[in-house]
Formats: sequence, structure tokens, C-alpha cells
Amino acid sequence: MRNFLKPGSLLLIFLFLGVLNLSAQMEAPPFWGEWRGVSPDNRDIRIEFSSKGEYRLTIGEQKLFSPGKCWGKAKYEWGKEEDHYKVTVFGEDEPDIASHLQLSFSQEGLLKVQLFSDSGEPMSSITLQKI
Repeated sequence: MRNFLKPGSLLLIFLFLGVLNLSAQMEAPPFWGEWRGVSPDNRDIRIEFSSKGEYRLTIGEQKLFSPGKCWGKAKYEWGKEEDHYKVTVFGEDEPDIASHLQLSFSQEGLLKVQLFSDSGEPMSSITLQKI
């Protein structure tokens, strides 16, 4: 018993417990799932946020950030602010290039997505419904 409780063993136990605690704290964002454009002009646009921080954009039959049926390498990070969520999507092949999104829910449960430039200027927006 004395050999089992060496400082190295205790460190490994604490690291394991720390990893378990972190994984329990990570939660799926409230906007996870697959979303489709609401207006007739945007119905062929789909955005999918996985609960594990992966992102896929589909326009018509062309999947961006996702070769074939896999998720590809596009990852996102998110955080909550007062009445909206800030999302950063990293480029598939160039992780230094990122897109900045602001997401907010309407009373009807629709998701409004705004795209911002690196300088913080709004560039475009789309309203999506969950499918």
C-alpha cells in the first residue's frame, strides 16, 4: 500500500479527476444541431453545429468545410454574452483564418446569424430554422 501512494501516482489520480471534471463541465451549445435558411432565397443554405465544436456549412449540394460525409477540420468556439452568442469558426486548411458570427434566438425559436469582418463590422446575416 505504501508503494501505491507515491507522489507520481497521486499526480496521475488528480490529473484523471481533473479531466473528468472538465468533460462534465463542457456542454453542448443551445444552438447545436442542423439549421436551414427560412426565406425562399436561403432555403438551400444549411449550417450544422455539432455538440463537440465541429461546424459544417452546406449551400445546395456543395458542402463547405466538410469533404464527403465527415466533419472535416472546421472547428468552432463559442461564448455567451448578454442576449446572444459569439461564435468563431476556424478555417479548415488555414486555422489562422477565422469567421466571426453572432447568434441570437427569436421569440419563435429561429436563429439569426450575423457575419462580422475582422474589424467588427457587420457583413451579412441570415435567419435559420432548426430541422
